[in-house]
Amino acid sequence: LDLNITENQKEQMFAFCDLDCSGEITEKEFLDGWEMMIQIYLEHTADRLGLSTAQIIMVVVYILIFLGLLISFILLAISAWQNKSSFNAVIQSALISGAGRGVTALRQRGKAESEGNLDGLVKKLTDGNKDDADGE
Repeated sequence: LDLNITENQKEQMFAFCDLDCSGEITEKEFLDGWEMMIQIYLEHTADRLGLSTAQIIMVVVYILIFLGLLISFILLAISAWQNKSSFNAVIQSALISGAGRGVTALRQRGKAESEGNLDGLVKKLTDGNKDDADGE
């Protein structure tokens, strides 16, 4: 095999595969050793990329917590729409105001809504009305 590894690594690989210390590697020893080396290589590569088992478990736990919170929020919102108690009215009002603020923040502003343009538009309209009145 043309592997880009040092002589020391080749010797370690041979010693790892030669389980019966006969100085020769059987086909079974080679296949077992090869599979184990691929597994070790994948684990080291995953660790270098930040994908260790502990990190994967942490990400899965965070995702489950987030989904749990999201589902509980949705269920709370649904129950707030169904019931007429004061607590539910507060939740319902908070949902409506939050949605309103979100829409307000995301929508495009008209020309008259920016502070600098409002005065200019009013002046232009009043000047246009004066010209029309003067022309009559």
